[in-house]
Amino acid sequence: MDSLTEANNMLAITLLKKLCKEKTENVLFSPPSLSFALATILLGAKNDTAAQIEHLFSLDRDGDINLGFQSLLTEMNKPVTSYLLGTTNRLFGENALNFLPFFKESCEKLYNSVLEDVCFSEEAEAVRKHINAWVAENTEGYKFIFSCWLCQ
Repeated sequence: MDSLTEANNMLAITLLKKLCKEKTENVLFSPPSLSFALATILLGAKNDTAAQIEHLFSLDRDGDINLGFQSLLTEMNKPVTSYLLGTTNRLFGENALNFLPFFKESCEKLYNSVLEDVCFSEEAEAVRKHINAWVAENTEGYKFIFSCWLCQ
């Protein structure tokens, strides 16, 4: 877990420096969310894409970061009486794409994340509303995807 922690910290610091270089106002982002998303993508990535993501984490694939993230998610979602911390994951994939069964199964096993087929290309507004409803249902009412982002 130590190498995973170090890799996440390095990724967060690198990204923060880049974001601060391009912005003059406050910057807000979630390093764990980005790390989980990149690690999930890595499950299905090959060749150059896989190498680029591995480079971002400064890890080789032999260190199987996905098992490390699975362990981290388990720890984060343990019930604690002194505070409330939880995660929720869902993948929404363009239904025109053919996601491999291995990828779907790995996402569910490692990240408790089901891949739901949606049609971004033809039904962006309906998909946005559907995603917002799912997010609200699974995060005590919070919604994050606004119409200006998805429909552009």
